[in-house]
Amino acid sequence: MLGITLFSRKKSGVVGVDIGSSSVKLVALAKRGGRFCMEGFAVVALPEKAFTDGNIQNIEEVADAINKGLRI
Repeated sequence: MLGITLFSRKKSGVVGVDIGSSSVKLVALAKRGGRFCMEGFAVVALPEKAFTDGNIQNIEEVADAINKGLRI
């Protein structure tokens, strides 16, 4: 990688996060001219045992995946 991040630190944007049993998905949106435009997205796989019966079992692994997605 060349040090490029998909998620800029602009204050006018928002980040959506979907935490699933097998991955964390993030999307960055920025407002331009009254409309939201997608700035970037990331999908980060979670370890197999991060979830059990639909519940987060290892919050640190999920948090690490979110942080990794924000850096992509």
